[in-house]
Amino acid sequence: MFHAIEEAAADTGIRLTYVPVLYERAGFDQPEPSADQRRFAMSPDEFVDHYEYARETTDGNTTVGIGAHSLRAVTGSSLRRLTDVSRRDECPMHMHIAEQSAEVDQCFARYNARPVEWLLREFSPDDRWCLVHATHISEEELASLSECGAVVCLCPSTEANLGDGLFPLRSWLDRGGRIAIGSDSQITINPYEELRWLEYGQRLSSRSRNIAAGPDSHTGRSLLEQVLKGGGLACGHGAGQLRAGGPADLVTLDDESPMLAGHDSESILDALVFVGARLPIDRVMVGGQWRVMEGNHVAGLETRRSFAEVVHALRPAATDTAFPGGSSARVST
Repeated sequence: MFHAIEEAAADTGIRLTYVPVLYERAGFDQPEPSADQRRFAMSPDEFVDHYEYARETTDGNTTVGIGAHSLRAVTGSSLRRLTDVSRRDECPMHMHIAEQSAEVDQCFARYNARPVEWLLREFSPDDRWCLVHATHISEEELASLSECGAVVCLCPSTEANLGDGLFPLRSWLDRGGRIAIGSDSQITINPYEELRWLEYGQRLSSRSRNIAAGPDSHTGRSLLEQVLKGGGLACGHGAGQLRAGGPADLVTLDDESPMLAGHDSESILDALVFVGARLPIDRVMVGGQWRVMEGNHVAGLETRRSFAEVVHALRPAATDTAFPGGSSARVST
């Protein structure tokens, strides 16, 4: 599967960070995976073998990292094994943490500590770490985590879909905390929509406006600058900023789009985040090669046809819990 993913990234022009994820148990007090989880469960040895295989056989354009799904899905000893390998290879280390309040309660019952508190005490994360969600984090945990340089990856559409709650964004940014943006699902793959959900969720919670705005920048610019820096760090390849010697990855906008009419260089990024219409993307360059021209991918027709065939083949296996308007079944990710 690794090479299939890598080939797909190469064909479409996606700068790939491949992060296999260890999942070995169903919960803190459930030492075995559930029936639905067995198909992707691994032992720590099997996981490290897979990681090292990917690292040794990559085509050279892929960054390989390590993922531990969560404290509830991975034992402390297994997490120690993974963090030792990550430190040895200086690769990205990703993990879900404190996504749901039940996880916090279960972690406290098991370790007599909250998830982020226990992680900081036992593993001393640094700027190679990307902690996904961290929704239910205390002020004390927030202060300590911001000092270690770890990135918090927020996934607003999934956090809303599951009713998880809201991360304390303004408090985190005020402490110099780093953020990245993700989806944690396939329901949406639009980073600007995720940023819009992020800001609007914070506004609803605080009953105020422009939560992510910087002292000298609009909300759109501030959000984009934050997640580009944090995302590049979390991915381990340094993309997200234009600099001499860095990756030639860039996006150009269609300045004739009605969506952008009348905007200046500052407010145009607000429009990109908040208008919510079809993105006015003109061109996309990855690694110095144009992959999108005049709004169309260079392999667009073939890719759309192939994607439709795959979705049609997978449809019988889909369940209503995969969609926001599905049944009332509670899904833990």
